[in-house]
Amino acid sequence: MKLQLLSFLLVFYTLSTSSNAQRVPAEWEPQHATIFTWFEGDLSTRYSVDSVHLKMVKSLTEANNKLIINVKNNSHKKHIISILSTNQLPVDNIIFRKATFNFPLGNYPRDYGPEWRYDTLNQLSVIDLNWAFYGYLYGDSFLKRYLNNPLKSYDKQIANELGIKTSATSKIISEGGAKEFNGAGVLMLVEQTELKRNPGYSKETLDSAYKKLFKLEKIIWLPYPTYDDEHIFNDLLEDENRNRVVLRSASANGHIDEFCRFLNSNTILLAEITEEEALKSDLHRINKDRLDATYNILKNETDVNGNPYKIIRIPVPDPQFYKASENPKLVNQLTTLKKLFKANTLLDGSGYPKVSDLKFLPALSYCNFTIANGVVLIASYWEEGLPESIKEKDKRAYQVIQQAFPDRKIIAINPLAINFGGGGLHCNTRHIPEKKLQINELKK
Repeated sequence: MKLQLLSFLLVFYTLSTSSNAQRVPAEWEPQHATIFTWFEGDLSTRYSVDSVHLKMVKSLTEANNKLIINVKNNSHKKHIISILSTNQLPVDNIIFRKATFNFPLGNYPRDYGPEWRYDTLNQLSVIDLNWAFYGYLYGDSFLKRYLNNPLKSYDKQIANELGIKTSATSKIISEGGAKEFNGAGVLMLVEQTELKRNPGYSKETLDSAYKKLFKLEKIIWLPYPTYDDEHIFNDLLEDENRNRVVLRSASANGHIDEFCRFLNSNTILLAEITEEEALKSDLHRINKDRLDATYNILKNETDVNGNPYKIIRIPVPDPQFYKASENPKLVNQLTTLKKLFKANTLLDGSGYPKVSDLKFLPALSYCNFTIANGVVLIASYWEEGLPESIKEKDKRAYQVIQQAFPDRKIIAINPLAINFGGGGLHCNTRHIPEKKLQINELKK
């Protein structure tokens, strides 16, 4: 009996202190809970955020996932509970958390929420990174500190409430949606995004810092984000008539979760645009060039054991354009940002038209799915009156994700109401891994 106990303790010690124990858990591993922010009000007159969030709550709680929902105030909380009650959804597994940040700046907790790491005692800890609102709010003015600090401190607040320690703090600026971990020592990053977020840092400096912070063995650097996910005020995009009158409705300014994801430790999902689609618009042509360049990098990459990655392709949704007149709240938000940035011209040097005269392109993506215990929530965009090509792409994307996660229920949700804010289902959620890693998990 003593020998068996000694053997167990030796195995425990070896696993606990191995480099494998110090790692970032993958999103598909067992989770303690899911965080998301319930938007306060619609960004579009055509699409209801309440409807999207209701479907998310139903899908997640029916799979026995615990939820932490950020709410604006007590009135907002009562509004949400009323919706859930009307739809016979219990709130037993839900914690409503009054936000300390300004709505709608905190719509996407994927990005300002905690960055996780399992430490040597198999305990979950938080890595505290810096925050500058997607690179839009650099600086130390009173206004920028007022807007940034509540989101910057959110990860530590959540950690304290869950009894989780903060094991490292860094001045590096990065968001959750900008990073893809495979749970086995590898991180994927977008080089352009990371360098823009951290002026003065070299790629080599960032590479070394991330490896140290997250106990990584390897980082895969991808060159570019998608064109439609660049800076809101980068330039104007073409509409369906190829007129340059389209503003990104908002954007995460270069996130990897819009186009490339790990499906498991050795499989990568990458968005794809066909030759035929690339002929239809500059948006598709530029994105095809970028996605092809990404594929050429990934096909030559290997995991930490030297094995090549399996690469699976998924469609890019057809762009959908909406008149600013249908989105008055979004017009007001972007007009405010324009004034805050003192943006008299776009970043490409062209003149800045009135926001209210433009069209908007929401942040559409099939890669921006969210994983929880037992389920995967994926975008689906077709509705009555839209082209059948959109329905066909929805079907293909669903099949790809179903094959990737055969043991989970795949639930399609139309996320357009939250896409107008610059993100999707993945952006709107932040997973909390199991707080303590079990020995049998390490052995897998």
